[in-house]
Amino acid sequence: MKRADLQAIVASGFGDRGAARYVFVRARAGSTPEEVRAELAARALPHVVSIESNKPHAFAQLAFGPGGLRAIGLDDEELDTFPREFVQGMAHPERARVNGDRVDEWHLGRGGLDVLIAVFAGSDGAALALERAMLDGARHLERACEPLVASRLPDQTEHFGFRDGVSQPSILGVHGDPRGPERPVPTGEFVMGYENVYGQLPAAPSLSPARGVGLPESRVSPGRRDLGDGGAYLVLRKLEQDVFAWRAWLREASRPLAGYVADPEAYLGAKVVGRWASGAPLVTCPRADDPAHATKNDFDYDLDLSGLACPRGAHIRRTNPRGALPPSPPRSRAAVETRRLVRRGRPYGPPAGDAPDGEARGLVFVCLCANLARQFEFVQQTWVEGVKFDGGWSEDDPLVGARRAGADRFTIPRDPVRYAPRGLPRFVTARGGGYFFLPGMDRLRWLLGARG
Repeated sequence: MKRADLQAIVASGFGDRGAARYVFVRARAGSTPEEVRAELAARALPHVVSIESNKPHAFAQLAFGPGGLRAIGLDDEELDTFPREFVQGMAHPERARVNGDRVDEWHLGRGGLDVLIAVFAGSDGAALALERAMLDGARHLERACEPLVASRLPDQTEHFGFRDGVSQPSILGVHGDPRGPERPVPTGEFVMGYENVYGQLPAAPSLSPARGVGLPESRVSPGRRDLGDGGAYLVLRKLEQDVFAWRAWLREASRPLAGYVADPEAYLGAKVVGRWASGAPLVTCPRADDPAHATKNDFDYDLDLSGLACPRGAHIRRTNPRGALPPSPPRSRAAVETRRLVRRGRPYGPPAGDAPDGEARGLVFVCLCANLARQFEFVQQTWVEGVKFDGGWSEDDPLVGARRAGADRFTIPRDPVRYAPRGLPRFVTARGGGYFFLPGMDRLRWLLGARG
């Protein structure tokens, strides 16, 4: 594997860098593709790091939406070699139907997002300084909107108070040691140019020989030049969290559990999420939180198929069902392996106090995959928004679901008492997002250099 060819975000979420700025850039009106490429090459490319790079105090990652690829000179024929989902964009009505989005509620990306420069640094000041160094005074680039500014919360939690980012796949050839009991996922599930779970190379964008001078021949599109090797698709979503609606619902909905469990609010929250606030999974800690299990990921649902410990509709069980789906745990695990996502998001907005303050807060959801339809969109449509997931009925994801078609209930099997609260409000609202192509380092340099 050419690890030096992969942008560093493939391997890491940069937990040692507490500040992040997601900066959305477009070409200034009248600028030519040559001018845009040259300015990106001079201002942004020197700060983009690979897996193998020594990470400075502040650095960047660079990705392109379809509009950004057009701005640097790709034409419609070349864009047609990218997947339909990418070319349409997340705001397209077809994609919105699939993902359960209400684009009229969006603040970000309704007209598409062209170029993403993600800046990571050890401090907010350093992240802002690098952004300014790259963009202030640029002649052919401009900020399309205000950047998304994100910072780590205490104890690696998100705004609802739960530890985040515990369950991540181990990528073959990228991560040296397997993470937990799951076998490393083949590289091609996340990065183009490598075999996926089917033993095949994923589809990848390409160019004609005349346009792709200097690029190697494509291994998946004979007679064309390869543009995808080392690249991935990056999904970014701005997810606004209503912390005070979440707390109010927990207080009211947990009242019937008083007398059955020691801490009704903590119990109900854990049942919704599938983990206790510390991160301890319900499968291994069904009765009470145990911080000693905070990062535990070596568990499966094959001993809890009825959902008595972790409800079958709980958030983490929907987003990674492991061995829970019919007809059998082995077949479920094999199917789930084809839907895995590498998540790289982090919270935005200030921590919530005791009373509503009018501040916007939530999660910048970022994930990587090699197949948008089979991975991200399938998980979003069928598992997160699916109202009949694993035998359920009229239920979507109780934590992040959009509550379409009256899906406003959540069922907790009898342990110690069956409980199915109705009328769940929306706790999380999508406020925008986009699909991006994250090139490998070699292809990124080619895209921003002289082209045939």
